[in-house]
Amino acid sequence: MAIKVGGTEVINNARQLSNIASVDATTVAALGAAGVGGGGGIELTAGENVTHGDTLAMDFSTGKVVKVNRTGGNGDNSAPSSSQGSGNLQLYDILHIPEINRVAVLGTTSNGYRYIGVGSHNGTSWTWGTAFEGDSGGGDTEGGKLVWAANANRLLAFYKAGGSASNLIYRQVSISGSNVTNEGGGTVNPHSSSTGTDMTQAYAVNAVYSPTHQKVIVAYRQNASNNGYVLRAGTVGASSTSWGSASSPIYNDQDTRTFGIAVDGSTIAMGYFSQYHQKYYIRSATLSGTTFTLGTHYEIGGSYNRSVNSRGYVFRASHSSTANLYGYGIVNSSNNAYMLNFTASGTSVSQVNDPQVGYISGGAYSGGA
Repeated sequence: MAIKVGGTEVINNARQLSNIASVDATTVAALGAAGVGGGGGIELTAGENVTHGDTLAMDFSTGKVVKVNRTGGNGDNSAPSSSQGSGNLQLYDILHIPEINRVAVLGTTSNGYRYIGVGSHNGTSWTWGTAFEGDSGGGDTEGGKLVWAANANRLLAFYKAGGSASNLIYRQVSISGSNVTNEGGGTVNPHSSSTGTDMTQAYAVNAVYSPTHQKVIVAYRQNASNNGYVLRAGTVGASSTSWGSASSPIYNDQDTRTFGIAVDGSTIAMGYFSQYHQKYYIRSATLSGTTFTLGTHYEIGGSYNRSVNSRGYVFRASHSSTANLYGYGIVNSSNNAYMLNFTASGTSVSQVNDPQVGYISGGAYSGGA
């Protein structure tokens, strides 16, 4: 039965305490020593002065909690600066290099020099080292591409310098800390409208490094009359890169665009759009030495018939349980962006599902796949 004190119930029929006004210190100490109560709380030691409302996190190196200085972005917008010209840099590519924990950028200075810069972040702010600034001669860096050749510890940049009727060239640099040193450069593909290697449409260059082949693979539009992309493999040395012959056109029809490429093992996976046929395609290839073997292209059906004249993106979905799975960003007739999933192994490709399964955004697509 319940127990009352002064007419107030203090132990109910379920043998639970109730209506207890206070507990003296001696009883609290006795309960604590017996391991009763506490509510699962823990005691933390602060590694610095904190006040109510501060966001805290555990610093496992000291075993103490510290204030979190940021939640999300770091708020620092420090940008690389140029010694050429007084205007802002116009950036065309950015690359994270995990092997050296650095970020590289490719751009053009206000007075037409090519800029290759490298920076690091210490958790609070950016530090930018001495950059390469050279290869002057006007525009056409648009669509330029950076790639890190891990076997040679060299950063390569691909672009045109000197106007539309100019060669597609490369520049390779070494990196010490965040300082860039020019190690050499040369021509990937010369411009010659009379020999079918017209580089006037060699925009939206794409490039990857293949650890399996220890080669840099660059993709670009070689001929202005049909704008078909070709592949070319390069062997990177300390101060120069030797280039093999260009492959046959990936798709030999007018105005191929939104070209994406990714490498996994010996397989080279690609996606692209034919402006002439208004269709997307996927394809894969293998590489022996510097010679490519191309598989049969696969046409993506449906209403995916919009694109822009920019670089496309293909990536290997390494987290997936589906073997050899890749993703490629495409666009439909309503300018909605989707992710196409496909598998590629050797020279064989296959569409995995309807691109709508990987819907990205609706109605606001304006550029880039």
